[in-house]
Amino acid sequence: MNEQELKSLYETYHTEMLGLAKTMLYDETESQDVVSDVFARLADSQAVLRSGSVRSYLMTCVRNRCVNIINQKKLRHRINGLYTLATLEEGKGDEDERAENLRHFINRRFNERDRQILTMRFADGMKYQEIADALQISEVAVYKHLSQSIMTIRTHFEKDKKPQSHE
Repeated sequence: MNEQELKSLYETYHTEMLGLAKTMLYDETESQDVVSDVFARLADSQAVLRSGSVRSYLMTCVRNRCVNIINQKKLRHRINGLYTLATLEEGKGDEDERAENLRHFINRRFNERDRQILTMRFADGMKYQEIADALQISEVAVYKHLSQSIMTIRTHFEKDKKPQSHE
């Protein structure tokens, strides 16, 4: 595909492709990266697009790239969740105290929806889609709630673990 054809496709479909990516990812920068990546791959490939299928092809590429990103985030999130749980299980002698501190922090810091999602995921072992269905929200919303909650918990408890300087 030559540069002029690529430029024409970019001008014609960029806005719509970016809109789809934003709808799926809820992140402006990541969405721009997805669209740029699709055009970069198209420029590097020897693909010949038929005029009737160009829009469909480009939108499918954006959707697939977004799905891959969401799946990568899910995997990272599960690993982070396991890390958080493993951290809480360290030092069995302090387990009850740590669990109580965590429960107290969650009850004090998070709203009802965040507490519900945390409980459904980690106490009940529900999958993202199961939580989304039960609460009638999107799977992406579940991910965002969990991601933000875990980061808040981790930041709070890592701050507490650092030794305080006594000057």
